[in-house]
Amino acid sequence: MARDLAGTRRPERIDLKSPAPHASRSLLRDNTACRAKHTHDRMDTNPYESPTGADPPRKTRATRWAIWSGVACLLLAAICFLLTVAGMVLSFGIIAQSPTTLEPADLATGISISMISTLAAIPLGLLGVVLLIVGLVVRRPVEENRDAR
Repeated sequence: MARDLAGTRRPERIDLKSPAPHASRSLLRDNTACRAKHTHDRMDTNPYESPTGADPPRKTRATRWAIWSGVACLLLAAICFLLTVAGMVLSFGIIAQSPTTLEPADLATGISISMISTLAAIPLGLLGVVLLIVGLVVRRPVEENRDAR
């Protein structure tokens, strides 16, 4: 440590832009020696491979019944929503074509009937999404034919 004019100790300034020539060579040599020791820097090994040499991962397949059931539920939910729209159009169409003023109860009856299909579509849509997720996430093993030549 160097001392300033007042006699207090202060650390020496280190010039980071130009390191000492002898230090850079030794650091470079130590760095390459350190890199050679580590196996994770080698390109010939797979970092995701088990180091114990265990069995390779088994082939799996998505659970198809859940996927197709989910698709069927989603299609049924879409049909229910289309029925809701058709019921609303018919309900308002009756009001539009009526020569006299209709009672609000008539409109409410038509809307409530068309909303029944929406009530059925909501659980079908949720069930369809859950089945699709389960079908894509849950995997089942595929048996390999070992007798095949």
